[in-house]
Amino acid sequence: MLVRFKLSFYNCLLLLFLSLIGHTALYGQSTNNIISKSGACISPNLLFERFYTSEGLPEDRIRSIFQDSRGFLWVGTMNGICRYDGYEFKKYHKNKQEAHLAGNWATSICEDANKNIWIGTKEGLNKFDVRQETFTSFKNEKNNPKSLFHNLINTLQFDRFGKLWIGSSRGLAVFDPADKTFRTIDTAPLNTSIGKIIRSANDFLWITTDAGIVRYHITSGKFTTFRLSVRPNAYGERFWSMLEEDKDLYITTGGNGLFKLPFNKAENKYGDFEEINQYAGYSGSLDHTQIFDICKSKDGYFWLATERGLAKVEQIKLPGRTITFYKKNELSNQSISNDMVYKIFIDRTNVLWCGTDQGLNKLDLYLNPFRYYTFTDIKSKGQVRGIYSKNGSDVWFGTNNGFYVYDYSSGITKSFQISNEASFFNTNRSLFADDEQLWLGTLGGVLKYDIRTGRSDVAIEGRTIFAMLKDGKDNMWIGTNNGLFKGREKDQLLIKSAQFK
Repeated sequence: MLVRFKLSFYNCLLLLFLSLIGHTALYGQSTNNIISKSGACISPNLLFERFYTSEGLPEDRIRSIFQDSRGFLWVGTMNGICRYDGYEFKKYHKNKQEAHLAGNWATSICEDANKNIWIGTKEGLNKFDVRQETFTSFKNEKNNPKSLFHNLINTLQFDRFGKLWIGSSRGLAVFDPADKTFRTIDTAPLNTSIGKIIRSANDFLWITTDAGIVRYHITSGKFTTFRLSVRPNAYGERFWSMLEEDKDLYITTGGNGLFKLPFNKAENKYGDFEEINQYAGYSGSLDHTQIFDICKSKDGYFWLATERGLAKVEQIKLPGRTITFYKKNELSNQSISNDMVYKIFIDRTNVLWCGTDQGLNKLDLYLNPFRYYTFTDIKSKGQVRGIYSKNGSDVWFGTNNGFYVYDYSSGITKSFQISNEASFFNTNRSLFADDEQLWLGTLGGVLKYDIRTGRSDVAIEGRTIFAMLKDGKDNMWIGTNNGLFKGREKDQLLIKSAQFK
């Protein structure tokens, strides 16, 4: 008993000595000058890698993306194309040489059975021989009906017979590589602006026209027009892209958002167009949104390239479908580089490539299960040094600019700061929550905050706190810049432990 008494007496003397010299004060004072405010200063985001001209792109404005059979990524811009091997970009431009690109603005890229790359531009068609690394250009020739009928190409698509279908601002044509001749399809509405061509089953093509969507049979030449009147964009473009999924066709437009042409399996026919512009939990609408491209990832999500950023749609076939937008965050160089997203493409390694008006973006979809959060308010930006959640819903974290609680369900963040902005108590280094008490380890010491009442007390002052932990016996272990401390909150007792070596 005597030994225990002496030890307690010694510990009390040590605590009193530390308090007197101003190094460590336990529950020394109450501080209620904490300023709090609520808002959406934190948002979920995705981790992108950005590529610009400084990394080797010929131009930052991306207009087409394609992966060839050898794994190379081809990127078409408004000033040339490039081939990316995972390490560096090789650029190709229109120049004065005889064998060169017909035009620098590359709108579409595809590959034939001989592994040659075909590029559609606003000045003609190009074939790139990958073995010889040479270009062959095809342009409209006056008085030659078998030449390319129009140079402004919007889309390219090979069929299973090796013929190349070409959509231009003036209609549809097909190129036969065997005899190198073009045949123009003059029948309405295939003689209007063709924005996109994709393959379907049983030798059918889906083709967008000014009048709507055409399902065209390539061997018989017969087709069905599904008329759809949509609002054009400022340049008169009505349709941008399509995606066929389980026989349903999804269509992106220039001014009316997203549509679906559903296939009725029981009746073996297509139904009426459906708008897919309303989403659960989203107060806005895609009705007046320009959507440039669409694709689907292996996890079932649909991705949209829009003028308002990259969008991810979940459960698209259900009434409760949801949409999430990912936009450029000026505070993060790992957000998407620009909100004007023109092209999206998922390669064979499950990487989503996003071509924007300001660079190429790479997103590894295998990392998609991990959620990444960024600050959206410059006043709140800070390094996160401590994080804790007891219930999985409210997440507390400390930064070098105060501490925060994030409501996972609502997306609302509440921030807390000591009114004196120069206070070292605003610079957090560790964080621990115990019932309704929040312990904050800072450059100024330990601040104890009552979550229910908002009352705060200084538990330790004059130390830099790096780590805190409560053990099974209710002991608080506190790592500081001058050793390890141990104490119990109910005894208001803090004991400096031996230095660990």
